[in-house]
Amino acid sequence: MEGIKISIDIHDWMYYGDIDDEMVLGTQPKNGTSYAYKFATVNA
Repeated sequence: MEGIKISIDIHDWMYYGDIDDEMVLGTQPKNGTSYAYKFATVNA
């Protein structure tokens, strides 16, 4: 029996606007900001 194969990719879309906007999270500093929208993609 073969197991289930799953790929997960988590990435940041760097954000330069108002840090109090909805869904903006802190992240590792990059390109002059330490805030981003975070996305996760799952493929099975």
